Amino acid sequence: MTLAGKKGGFCPEDFYNELLDCYTDTERAFLCDYFKIRRPELLKDLDIYEPVAKGIYVKRGQYSSEYEIPNAVARLVLQRVQEYLPAWGGANSKGEFVIARNYTRKEMALVSFQPQHLFTINWADSGPGFSWPEAYYLVWLPVFERYVVTASQDSPDCYGFEDIAIGWQFFDEDRVGLSKEIIQANWGAVHKPHLEEGWAYLFETGVVSQSEAEDWRNDIWPEESPDDEEDDQ
Repeated sequence: MTLAGKKGGFCPEDFYNELLDCYTDTERAFLCDYFKIRRPELLKDLDIYEPVAKGIYVKRGQYSSEYEIPNAVARLVLQRVQEYLPAWGGANSKGEFVIARNYTRKEMALVSFQPQHLFTINWADSGPGFSWPEAYYLVWLPVFERYVVTASQDSPDCYGFEDIAIGWQFFDEDRVGLSKEIIQANWGAVHKPHLEEGWAYLFETGVVSQSEAEDWRNDIWPEESPDDEEDDQ
């Protein structure tokens, strides 16, 4: 059975066996919390922050609790592609090579998720060899019947985590269109208040082309025309 058209009508108790096949108890609980769905009665009091031997649990954030559940969602769906995600590396004061990304190879999901790379941007270059990449992925979550878009950076400096889920949508055949809506909402709410200009350039394209990604950016950060520049003088 598909839940594709049942917007707002998902009841975990009705699909408990299917959920059991795809997710651990902790994963079911924090996914319900993320999607703002009432938890099944059996999971009502489950502590999603309690470390587990199998699967994903919610970790405390470095800066605030805002991205704790979004990070757990991202770790769940990106586990099998984490080696392809941005990772800053360099030498420490002892001359040892270190990587800022925290790899979680023991956190294996029950489902073989298939993240689709949308594109990777560079927010800015703060110095030679110091870029601020962010990679976007689209992932389908079975049973919950929703698409999630994730954002991955090369260190936890920005969000307190390397990876977070930035939004979700019900099924739509226009995957690029729903990704655009989620990503532009994130740019407008999270980044535009702090950035007068948009991201600098693309590192890599995927499902979304270079021209599409740049058009999305220009919707949020419109380019000034020559007439606008003259008016500012």
